[in-house]
Amino acid sequence: MNITFMTTDRKTILELPIVPDGIEFPSEFYQETMSTIQNGDITLIGNKQLLNVQISSFFPSVRNKYPYQKKGTRTGMQMLDVILSWQKAKKPVRMVVVSQNKTIVNVLVILNIVFKMEKNSDIAYNLTITEYVEGAV
Repeated sequence: MNITFMTTDRKTILELPIVPDGIEFPSEFYQETMSTIQNGDITLIGNKQLLNVQISSFFPSVRNKYPYQKKGTRTGMQMLDVILSWQKAKKPVRMVVVSQNKTIVNVLVILNIVFKMEKNSDIAYNLTITEYVEGAV
């Protein structure tokens, strides 16, 4: 599986160097159950909920440090700097997830990150990814 983030103009692109197993991509709808006199309980299906994904992994301190990481990605500090700059810009980025040569997710998202510098200089992180939908308030 490949997980890539990019600015909407595609000038800055990040591919996660280490993609952990078991990432869940929920596809859920709002629903409401109502009681009626004639039909008993009925369920109403609403709109699709926003995608929320959690990823816990790490950014290697140097390129190609581990045999299982994606080749040619940025250093851990470079990855972190880009994500923090996106947060500072207050603009959504595009997330594209490809598995077995098929795009399974392609949405605008907001990234929130909690990170920790490890003793070996790698950067452990928890990334919370929330689908972004522009709308009027």
